[in-house]
Amino acid sequence: MNPSVVWHGKISPNTSNPHQIATCGFRYRFPSRHYRLWAMPDAYYRLDNLIWRGSEAEALQPGSLPEQLTPPWKITLLSDGSVTRHLQLMTGQTVTVECLEMQDVGLFSAQSIPGKTYIPQTEEEFRTVRRQVFLKMSDEVERPYVYASSWWRRDVVDEYLKDRSKPIWTSLSSERTELFREIIEVEHGHCGELERHFGCKGPFWARTYIFWHNQKPLTVIYEVFSPRLHEFLGPSCSL
Repeated sequence: MNPSVVWHGKISPNTSNPHQIATCGFRYRFPSRHYRLWAMPDAYYRLDNLIWRGSEAEALQPGSLPEQLTPPWKITLLSDGSVTRHLQLMTGQTVTVECLEMQDVGLFSAQSIPGKTYIPQTEEEFRTVRRQVFLKMSDEVERPYVYASSWWRRDVVDEYLKDRSKPIWTSLSSERTELFREIIEVEHGHCGELERHFGCKGPFWARTYIFWHNQKPLTVIYEVFSPRLHEFLGPSCSL
């Protein structure tokens, strides 16, 4: 198994008929080309061999690697707006979701999510649901442009993700949910498995952020961006 993927469970391709995964009341149907992801706390695609890692404040420092990004890429990576909304505005296309997994992965653990920042109000024990998706453009049926993994409180996920086939931003905005997005970490690095899914070589940019609602953490989201976004955003660096 490629070490770029944090797989402590199993992963196997389903090559026959569509299948279902059901855990703790969740049931989601996947096309046959999808992968079945076992519900292990650390089983998600994560960058390694990092070239750069830092907080939002460090990313905004003059001379930092993220500061050298062109404006469209900087907005995509560092803005507190929705990546889905940004991509729709900058590409003129509809962003679609390919859901890879939505599973109960047990009690919350700070060690099982990306980012090194302490998250207040997560001391009490609660069960966590992890959702993994690829974001695609309407005219691109094979290769994704963004990979995202999110961690939700099991007791609130049904309230905020009523239609799990939609992007998170679409679900939350349709309910007029007031949110504050806090970027806690930015990364630039490699992931062999995402190279295969994206159809291009790394390194990749990634970010981890928290959605806050009513002064409480609602979800932690980790996003990795394909370099193929240059088709819409232009080159990531002007150098």
